[in-house]
Amino acid sequence: MSKKRKRTVTKHAIMRGNQRLGSTKNGIVALTKRAKQDGLGWADTTGELRNMLSSRSAHGCSTKYYANAIYIFGKGDILVTVLDIDTSFDKELYKYTTYPVFVIYKQNRYKFAKDKTKMNQEIAIGTEYYKNKIFEIAAPTEIKIKGIKALPNKQFSLRIQSDVLPEEIITQIKTETGLDVEYIDEFAYDDEVLKQLKSDIRKWFLCKVALSPKIRYINEQTVRVQVKTMSDKIKLKDRCSVEFEKEFHRRLDVEIKESKPE
Repeated sequence: MSKKRKRTVTKHAIMRGNQRLGSTKNGIVALTKRAKQDGLGWADTTGELRNMLSSRSAHGCSTKYYANAIYIFGKGDILVTVLDIDTSFDKELYKYTTYPVFVIYKQNRYKFAKDKTKMNQEIAIGTEYYKNKIFEIAAPTEIKIKGIKALPNKQFSLRIQSDVLPEEIITQIKTETGLDVEYIDEFAYDDEVLKQLKSDIRKWFLCKVALSPKIRYINEQTVRVQVKTMSDKIKLKDRCSVEFEKEFHRRLDVEIKESKPE
């Protein structure tokens, strides 16, 4: 005897999906699966979209946004109903998420498409939006954006060329865009020079304080490094600053890596 297939959608959800999205029963089942896997929850979003998702999460239900619709799930992750919303949300999704969430959503949205042209166009439009936002946050400091680099664990790094930004500006960039900040200097494009300098700095730290901090930024005036704890920061600042400046003719700037929320 074959096992009974687990129900994933209610009859009401199928009816509403047909009315609001024009989908068949099988289409609703497929969309529900993708909404669960690739949709956005309220914590992934900001602004009006976040308000819409959170306002529909009452009475033990959870919500997901996917492809211009809100999917409402009840007990056992069964789809209770589906709501169609303004199509401008998907067109301008970059306004309601951070950059990593936006890019990953678009990549998942088009993962079965053979032609990725539309996906690339939409990501390019969103990227330009985030760049303009970064310029606004950093003003009046003049910065040059050298690119956005994908990192492991679905993170992205903003590569900029500028003077060292105040910590509150870096925090605001991280908060509003979801991007970490990585500095690049003009001379950094000489890969051999930069590689050798980084190697010398790492060896120097290992020799002096048995630490190997992450090098975040190097220019002709400053070297910014990142450590994990306050005690490591104190160790570097107290024991190394003067000698470091004499050795490398640059000021040592130390920051602590922010811990990720549980």
